[in-house]
Amino acid sequence: MDVVIKKKRIKRMYLRVSPKDGSVNISAPIGMPDRIIKDFIEKNVNWIKERQAKILLDKKNAEKVLETGSAVCLWGKEYNLAIRQTVNNAVILRDDDIIVYVKKDSSAEDVLDKWLRNKLKEEIAERSITWENIVGKHASEYAVRKMTRCWGNCRPKTGRIALNFELVHKPKECLDYVLVHELVHFYEIYHNKKFWSLVEKFYPNWKQVKYILK
Repeated sequence: MDVVIKKKRIKRMYLRVSPKDGSVNISAPIGMPDRIIKDFIEKNVNWIKERQAKILLDKKNAEKVLETGSAVCLWGKEYNLAIRQTVNNAVILRDDDIIVYVKKDSSAEDVLDKWLRNKLKEEIAERSITWENIVGKHASEYAVRKMTRCWGNCRPKTGRIALNFELVHKPKECLDYVLVHELVHFYEIYHNKKFWSLVEKFYPNWKQVKYILK
């Protein structure tokens, strides 16, 4: 296992597995003995391998070409995909099927991606009103982005919140949790005791939902 070790002016050791290629990076305090770093890696080797396997699987899934018979997940439920050539681009949700109608010069991936993005935006627009009223903070804007490192992020100074496009594939309670999480950052920037106590106050079920996101 290849591991990149960097010693920095920090107080504790950090381990990161790159979501791009599965490479392992260790940040350790200057002066920390190599023996302790080696023990730290050995203690986390199973987690590292599991993380690398998940990254590889996600990468393979992302590289799959959509075709009739593929599975598409929407709000935690799997649907059968059907792709049909037509004169106008459209997506129809019918029972257990998602039917993508595609023009000759368009791609099913782009048409489905746009439809899923709109589904997520509609849900954000509806649910954000509820959670803003509960939390007592309001965002100036919600954006949907494709992210690899987080489910959402916010800029308290501008009031802008960005949410991960992949949330459209998760159960709706995951979107609720991420909305609460980001809105609470308007009270507290850091993930400290105050932050998590506020999350607990506004969304008591957050631990179970966070487990789903893992």
